[in-house]
Amino acid sequence: MSSMDHEQFAQSKTPTKARHSIGTDSTAYSPTPFRAIARATVLFSQTITPRFYETDALGHINNVSIAGWLEVSRMGYIASFDNTDDVSANNWALASVQIEYVAETFFGADVELRISGAHVGNSSLTIDSEIWQNEQLTVRAKAVLVYFDATNKTKHRIPDSLRRQIDAQSGRS
Repeated sequence: MSSMDHEQFAQSKTPTKARHSIGTDSTAYSPTPFRAIARATVLFSQTITPRFYETDALGHINNVSIAGWLEVSRMGYIASFDNTDDVSANNWALASVQIEYVAETFFGADVELRISGAHVGNSSLTIDSEIWQNEQLTVRAKAVLVYFDATNKTKHRIPDSLRRQIDAQSGRS
């Protein structure tokens, strides 16, 4: 093998940086595409300090912890409204959630949970979320919550007072 052939062979075998995320390229499967989110759009945010037990052996935040943080953010967002009706965490069921791991999230630096979009349906609320760490987007998520009566296990229309507040904040008043 000539030296040129050897160099070309070596370059072809050079490992590329591993990408620890799902769905970050255009060929990845995504059943429902995430809406493009402008970084400036923040309807609600809160900061969480990662705890050591939320990490894996490599110091990454565990995916189960990420899902839990997103739930905390969604419930904080709903609780932030002036709920004149009886709207609490008990009135919501998670119907679906999609989580896109855009970059690694690590122990040792605070993370900011952001609600970047909300759309009210008849009995459903779709919430777009993001997680940022060190000014870098690490997670993008979409969740659909259904408003329901926990006692009778039936869905109900989202109360008009909450609907108006979410629409007004989202610019759809």
